[in-house]
This record gives sequence, structure tokens and C-alpha cells, in this order.
Amino acid sequence: MSNSEVPLIGGVGAVRFDASGAIVDAYPILSETQINCAGGPTPWHTWLSCEEHASNLVHETDPWGEVGAVTRPALGVFKHEAVAVDFDRWHLYLSEDESDGAFYRFRPAAMNEAGFPDLTAGTLEVAADGAVTWHPVPDPTDEAGTSTRHQVGASTRFDGGEGIRYHDARVYLSTKGDTRVWASKRLLQVTGHDRSEGPAFDPSGTRLYFSSQRGSEGRGVTFEVTGPFHEPA
Repeated sequence: MSNSEVPLIGGVGAVRFDASGAIVDAYPILSETQINCAGGPTPWHTWLSCEEHASNLVHETDPWGEVGAVTRPALGVFKHEAVAVDFDRWHLYLSEDESDGAFYRFRPAAMNEAGFPDLTAGTLEVAADGAVTWHPVPDPTDEAGTSTRHQVGASTRFDGGEGIRYHDARVYLSTKGDTRVWASKRLLQVTGHDRSEGPAFDPSGTRLYFSSQRGSEGRGVTFEVTGPFHEPA
């Protein structure tokens, strides 16, 4: 999947490869959206594309381009960045790319016929109180004009929420404003690198990767951190 962060003409494209790595097809799977950012895959083989704009949404798309994209307003109206699915509890976690952004959890109201979360309805919550406790967002679609991140006074602030990854019952979140990677506890901080993004794990879950968009010398840099990652803080 390839997201387009262009205003007004964003969207998502898919590139298909064969077993040798040769490109065999390319096609759009979402159009007429704007500033489509990180997003994330689901265990039921769709791609959730997040619009990075204060009044934008999450769209569920088909990587094969056979089923039309579906908008998921229950996942909130805010400046989305990324989404990760907790496939043990079937919760969704969403980051917000604002300097005073929040960190959200979506709990579906029901499961669909295939046994996966029904994203049409549920409860959107925000991490609050410093430690991770969850408070319901009263107005997820921002109908009353108060942004979701300002609806719960106790919500924890994250400076530029970026990529999210769910692994081994934990959620990892990177924040570019203060160059940190979080897991309910803070993992590390990189100095001298503005606008860091990520993270992603290798299949074994023992190596963590994240990138710095500009690096310390104006060039992009990708970091590898070796685990284990689940020792007490």
C-alpha cells in the first residue's frame, strides 16, 4: 500500500509483486480523500487509511481493489496518523498527529459474521491520567465543534503521534515532536533527529525499526534496536 499525503487529491495506491519481486500490477484503492497518512493493516486483510487532517476520517480499503472503500466514522474525526489492531482483544489503537495529540482506543460494539470487529459502531476512548486508563470520548465525530483531544480534560498528551505497532499484548507508539518511542512505558529517546517516525518489528519480534525523516545531517536514517523489549521499566 502507498499512501498519498497530498491535500485534496490524496488517496491510496496498491503495488503488486510476484515471488521474484518484480512489479506485476499497480492500481488505486482509495480516491477523493486528502493527506492520507500512515494507516495500518488488519488481520482480516484490509488496509485502514488515515487522513491526516483535523476534520478527516479513517477509510477501510481492499488491497486487491475488488471491493470499494468504506468510510469508518466510528473511529473518530481528528488528525489521524496510524492505526494498529489488537488481535487478542479486537481493539483498535489510533494515533493523532498534533503537538498536543491524544492516543485513542476503539472498542467495537459487535463482531461481524466472519468473527472480526464490526467497525460501524463502538466506543472511542482516549488514554488519560498519565498511566494508561481509558475514558470515553463523548463526541467522536466532533459534531459539537470541540475536537476529540480536548473533550476529556485528563487525557494524556503526546507530541506528534506517529506509527503504531501491536506485538505480544503491547502497543508501541512513536512521537516525532519529542523523538520518543512508547510502550506504556518509554523505550528510548533519540536526540539530534527531528521528525522521527515508525515503528515496526521484524517477524521474530526481537528487532525494532524506526526512521528519522531528516536525520542529523538532512538525510533520512533508519534505526534498528535489538530486544528483549518486555523487561520491567
